[in-house]
Amino acid sequence: LKPKSDLTVPDPYYTLPFLFVGMFYGNLELSFGEGRANANSSNFIRNFTSFFQQGSIFMLPFLAAVPAGVQIYICTSTSFSILQ
Repeated sequence: LKPKSDLTVPDPYYTLPFLFVGMFYGNLELSFGEGRANANSSNFIRNFTSFFQQGSIFMLPFLAAVPAGVQIYICTSTSFSILQ
């Protein structure tokens, strides 16, 4: 495979959008997931988590049109967020 040299066009293989959605879902799960959502959690937190976890799938069409350079930035930022 030839390395991608033009980062102003969207990722033709859709690797970066799927990577971001997986990382975003993982970040939500680590922050507000089932392990942390216990009987003491408020209804708002459970609904908030559920909304964004389900909504992450709807980000795919939007992210498929975003330039690859921006997607790399978003994935890098999300990975630092997970590591915190």
